[in-house]
Amino acid sequence: MTSSWFNTPQRLDALRTQFLAWTGTPFLPNSRVRGSRGGVSCQKLAAAIYRGAGFVDVDPPEVSMSHARFSRESLVEPWMDKREEFERIPLIPGETIILTGDLLGFRIGGAVHHLGVAAGQSNFFHVIEGQAAQLAWLTDPTWRKRLAAIWRPKP
Repeated sequence: MTSSWFNTPQRLDALRTQFLAWTGTPFLPNSRVRGSRGGVSCQKLAAAIYRGAGFVDVDPPEVSMSHARFSRESLVEPWMDKREEFERIPLIPGETIILTGDLLGFRIGGAVHHLGVAAGQSNFFHVIEGQAAQLAWLTDPTWRKRLAAIWRPKP
C-alpha cells in the first residue's frame, strides 16, 4: 500500500498540529498528560497524536519499564499486527518508503518496545526516557539500526 490515512493536506496539518502540541512534554511511563508539567510514554504519545489528528483511538498496551529494559518479547508488535486500521509495511533497507503518519517500531534491547510517528521520510516524533517529546532523525545511527517495524494507517 502506498497511500495512508494522512493523505490530505488537512489531515497532515492536523498531524503536525499534534506534534507541536506535544513538543516538550517529558517522558513519564504509561502516562498521557500534555505539557511541561505533564508526562507521556512513547506508546501513549502515539495514541494521543493519532486521536488528536482525527484518526482512530489507538492505545497500545502499557509496557512496564522493567519489561522494556529486560524482556526480549514485544508487547506492542503483536498487538499492532492485529489492528485492522493499520497495515504492516515490509521493511526493506533502501527500498521502503516511509510516509508521514506511519507508526514506527524500534528495537530496544532486542524487541520492539519503542514507538514513534513518522513526521516525514527521514524524521519522526517520539519521547524516550530522559528526554522530552521531540523530532528525531532516521539518519541518526541510533535510530536507523533500531527501526524494525512500520505500520501504515489505512485510508
